[in-house]
Amino acid sequence: MTYGLILSAEALRWRAQPDDEAKRRVRLAARWLVGNSRLAADGLPGWGLPHAWNERPKHTAYTITTAIAVEGLLDALTLGEFWTAAESREIVELVRQVGERWCKEMWVDGLGGGYFNYSPHDTKPGYLCINAPAMFVGSLARFVHEQGKFIPADTLRLFRARLDAFAQTAIGTATLRGGAPYWDYIAPPNNPVKFQRPNDLVHQAYIIWGLENYREAGGGVKLPWTQAQALESMDRFWKDGTLRFFAQDEATVKPGNREAPANLWGAGMLLASYGRWGSAEQSRRCFEATCKSYGPFPRMRVLPRAVSADGQFYPRDNAHVLFGLAYAAYGAKAGPGTTAR
Repeated sequence: MTYGLILSAEALRWRAQPDDEAKRRVRLAARWLVGNSRLAADGLPGWGLPHAWNERPKHTAYTITTAIAVEGLLDALTLGEFWTAAESREIVELVRQVGERWCKEMWVDGLGGGYFNYSPHDTKPGYLCINAPAMFVGSLARFVHEQGKFIPADTLRLFRARLDAFAQTAIGTATLRGGAPYWDYIAPPNNPVKFQRPNDLVHQAYIIWGLENYREAGGGVKLPWTQAQALESMDRFWKDGTLRFFAQDEATVKPGNREAPANLWGAGMLLASYGRWGSAEQSRRCFEATCKSYGPFPRMRVLPRAVSADGQFYPRDNAHVLFGLAYAAYGAKAGPGTTAR
């Protein structure tokens, strides 16, 4: 996950302001992702965490971490002549293999369409933790749109069918409040944690990011909310100039819990969303509030000092802020781009 976010940020920076340091970082991050794409015990392509998590072994290829790694590689491919033809083909082929694995091994029909499982260890039965497949759908939609000429026709048909089926599920499981879409963190049935809660800021932002990628890539299913309404759904996480864990119009969360502060990575994803689809003022406000609550920049803490004594630097969380800064700084220059050679 961290390498994918850094790769995206440095690729966007290099596209806007090419320099040797950005070039070095892009190459290091991309080569690391390619070279470490099969670390799980099954030897199959995907990216995970370097440690075990609950019953899942280390290097389990999670849908969310894989989606973010793919997003980084796709951003790297937009650099065109930066890569040799052989390097571009290697990245495209790896992403194709990842896409095929998810569309075959990780797919579940149901809930009005279908969805990708959380990980290979969460398939019996599967369950919809919607932020993860939404991000994966966004990355796969970009791959189809930007690199489709390199994808075999039968594979393209499979990818497009999965993308559109998931869009139907996302629509069917959404709740609209004033036109803005929201989802449960895990949709029934088969909820393994036995309780329902809405998404916090980072997971809401993942869902919106993925579905807006799908929309911008020409997805075949029309989303019933606008891009502005999608962005508004995240605006509702503000209160008194600070970012909160839950949307402030979320009636299912008790007062007090609803006002808890957002995690740092949620602030980073909101900053990226404002940089891509919002205004410069929204980006400025978000970054200033993030620095005030979680700073000082660049060594940010995961929660404000008022609620947590943990001042340790966590690369994953800070990488989300770097990702957000890249979109805030380079804005219109940073959207999805070109095909490989």
